[in-house]
Amino acid sequence: MAFNSFQFWLFFCLLIFLSLLFRKQTKYFIFLFNILFFLLDSIYSLGMVLFTTILTYVTVSYSKRSFFDYIAILCISLSILYNKLISTTTIYFLGYSFYSLQAISLIVDTKIKFNSKIHFNLFGIANYLMFFPQVTAGPIERVKNLLPQFSNFELNSDNIYLGFRKIIYGLFMKLVIADNLLLINQKLTTTEEYFNQFYFVAFTIFNTLHIYYDFYSYTIIAIGIAKVFNIELIQNFNAPYLSSSIKQFWSRWHITLSSWFRDYIYIPLGGNKKGVTIFIISIITTFILSGIWHGQSSNFFIWSGLHILLYLIDHFFLREQTILRRLFFIISINITWIFFSFSNLEELVSYTTICWKQPNLEYIQLSGLEIFILIIIVCFTIIEHLSYYYLNSIIKLSYYKYIDLIIFNLTLLFLILFGVNTSPEFIYFKF
Repeated sequence: MAFNSFQFWLFFCLLIFLSLLFRKQTKYFIFLFNILFFLLDSIYSLGMVLFTTILTYVTVSYSKRSFFDYIAILCISLSILYNKLISTTTIYFLGYSFYSLQAISLIVDTKIKFNSKIHFNLFGIANYLMFFPQVTAGPIERVKNLLPQFSNFELNSDNIYLGFRKIIYGLFMKLVIADNLLLINQKLTTTEEYFNQFYFVAFTIFNTLHIYYDFYSYTIIAIGIAKVFNIELIQNFNAPYLSSSIKQFWSRWHITLSSWFRDYIYIPLGGNKKGVTIFIISIITTFILSGIWHGQSSNFFIWSGLHILLYLIDHFFLREQTILRRLFFIISINITWIFFSFSNLEELVSYTTICWKQPNLEYIQLSGLEIFILIIIVCFTIIEHLSYYYLNSIIKLSYYKYIDLIIFNLTLLFLILFGVNTSPEFIYFKF
């Protein structure tokens, strides 16, 4: 069930109702709804997450580090590779790409990396791996942050209010910004009169914003849903497009996935502590595995290859914080995201070739409604990114609460008026 589906909100509201009615049983209701969330997708999804949960529980229940720890990690890792590279079956395991990484980090952090003496119960590990707000597209949590919070579920008016504010902003980003940008992009890439250089550049910019707001909106909604139950999920984005370099971008985009690859792949391989050769090998391996994690398409392999090249160029030749480095980042990130928007390389090559053979520089011919929505998107994007620099100062203003109220009410109004009714699934649901 996607966050932009009517079925999910019935599911969520029922959980809130039962939790308010039987407050002391909230943790059990959440556990049952985690199970139901997977079961409603398919019996295969439920079976896979239960298998992973039991395997993880058995592994971390041993009092000392053992060979079985490595076998468990190997089994989970090979199943990810099989699912991404080899399997041709139509069976889809909901959230596996995400909760499998949480399972590996749990085993490594508690048994190998820190050799923890902590004992876990099956109920806690099940909630940690199956927590429905973030299981399908992150944030990819760490045990030290999420697991202790499961003993403190609490529904109160403050949590519900703050949670639903996040949810409203997230739905606005998805239904008004991301989905409308997608509709415009589909128009630009399927209508021949738009096949020229001007519209190609417009498409790359809109596409970059669409991917960001589609994924960021899911994270904001997930954080809001968890907040309703007094659970604080990790922030997954930190104004990534304000980065000054490719290197900085990867510390601000999909933070929980980037940090996972850093902590469990890049650093164990040697990172930047063992010379240039090991550094290059570590970067190449990390990005290749990241490309594999995203899927079988050749587009993702090219995408990961481009990021290897861009990261190494940035590291070795653009180390100073200059306008050139920032410009290199802006152009590069717009180009690399194109590979996420086509199902195969042939379509991308065909579209790009046709566009660059037509140097027709026209004004963009969109409807009045589309232009108005683009104005809303531009204004929201400016406000969101300005808040990154000035939010602390704005909060101190005596009339901040009125500014906040106006922005929230406008967000709610635009969501009602311009939200796309037949919203497509979130991009990262595919991974």
